[in-house]
Amino acid sequence: MIWNCPLCNSELVIYDSCLKCSNNHSFDIARQGYVNLLPVQKKHSKNPGDSQMMIQARNRFLQQGFYEPLAQAISEMIDDYFSEITESDQPLTGLDLGGGDGYFSSYLNQHQGTEKSNGKVTWWLSDISKEAVKLAAKRFPKTQTAVANSLDLPVVNQSVDCIFQAFAPASDSESDRVLSERGIWIRVYPGTQHLQEMRSIIFKDAQPHKPWPDPEGFERLAEKQLNFSLRVESEQNKQDLLAMTPMYWRSRPEDQTLWLHSQNHDVTANFVITCFKRHD
Repeated sequence: MIWNCPLCNSELVIYDSCLKCSNNHSFDIARQGYVNLLPVQKKHSKNPGDSQMMIQARNRFLQQGFYEPLAQAISEMIDDYFSEITESDQPLTGLDLGGGDGYFSSYLNQHQGTEKSNGKVTWWLSDISKEAVKLAAKRFPKTQTAVANSLDLPVVNQSVDCIFQAFAPASDSESDRVLSERGIWIRVYPGTQHLQEMRSIIFKDAQPHKPWPDPEGFERLAEKQLNFSLRVESEQNKQDLLAMTPMYWRSRPEDQTLWLHSQNHDVTANFVITCFKRHD
């Protein structure tokens, strides 16, 4: 169990149908299997996180395998690191930070621990959106998914060997706190050419994505630029690709229509995958 109490920071244990700490704070395990570790007093809005529409669009799009090359590249980077530092069959713990519906960490759960990797990573997931975590819980064992704030993690100190963060916000200090001594932090963000064809249709002055700054207190171990083409033909897939990005909220309806009805079906996927560890 990596979760701790969001109210007093004591470790949580399973007690009947809830998680409970030594100070008797308890958190019910939902029937879907997740636990809500975001108390009302720590919420800054009624329904924080991505909207239901964005969550459903991302779920539909990812389930068709469009981003599987990205999931495979992430898995290979994690394997490359842990194959060098772990003993055979040594258990490892991963946390999918802001993991949404769990597509990537579910893929990692299925593909880690190959002959190339010496350690099987058991993945846990947190996201601030309860609706996203409800979907993710279907892919994970009971209590391994939680509604939580990535900037104030209800996670035990040094309990995580690998943090995975794709497109979501995170705290440098919180990541430093929860990572084990051998731990790594995998981050994924859009490259400069990501979805450039769609952006150029929707925005007349489309600007390339900016690189993320390196986290404070960490050194970069590896970086991989990943490029591949997406064949997005149906209007539903085009709509979902748009709706799962911030472009949906930043664009005008008439410009979105131009994208949906365009004859451009090939879109560039461009990602930057980085691996960090603490400075020695």
